[in-house]
Amino acid sequence: MLELLINYSPELNLVTSHILEEPIFVAFNFSQYNMVKRLIDADANVNVLDHHNNTLLHKCLNKNLIDLAKKLINKGIDTSIKIIMVLLY
Repeated sequence: MLELLINYSPELNLVTSHILEEPIFVAFNFSQYNMVKRLIDADANVNVLDHHNNTLLHKCLNKNLIDLAKKLINKGIDTSIKIIMVLLY
């Protein structure tokens, strides 16, 4: 299903009015890490912030997802963004 959406939906960073998060954050928050990887490979914007101003890199490191963190760094995530709010999840 994800392949179909990626192939036919060019807007991988669309924020819906209901969820108010980019699809890559929705996938991450539901622990769908393979989907996150596919979205990264499909050129989803990795330099987005969640509602607590955390990046995907912050969240990956908080959950000790080192392989996913490396993938984000290799894709060009901005490593200079500082954590503003303590991650509690």
